[in-house]
Amino acid sequence: MEPWQWEDAFNLFAGDLLGEGIHRKVFAHRHDPTLVIKAETGTFSHANMSEWDAWMCWGDAKEGQWLAPCVAISPQGRLLLQRRVMPVPLEDLPEKVPAFLTDLKRSNFGRYKGRIVCCDYGSLVTNLNNRLKEAHWDDC
Repeated sequence: MEPWQWEDAFNLFAGDLLGEGIHRKVFAHRHDPTLVIKAETGTFSHANMSEWDAWMCWGDAKEGQWLAPCVAISPQGRLLLQRRVMPVPLEDLPEKVPAFLTDLKRSNFGRYKGRIVCCDYGSLVTNLNNRLKEAHWDDC
């Protein structure tokens, strides 16, 4: 396929840009409002693959209640489909979170099916420590 064909195919599914970080851009899914598309940008950081692996390992375990569900990943890991979460005000974030969640920016969390979950855990999950820790939230 020509490069323009890949871009055209991506644009068929990617809606509005919802946010971006150092390694990824997050788009609304044009045809399914319950999903987002996470696209790796620039240097391949493997954040999508890390998130997918974490979800595959812990999604059905107790730890999964803290993670936004992943739905599908592209063969090379550059695109990830994840369940869409809704932003939450700082005052609604929990006072304690599991120790395995390390980057406590408000923008990394959202509300999914009534609970607060981490939606950006590609580089956040460092170990499987369920011990609760005090949450010191960064307001961004």
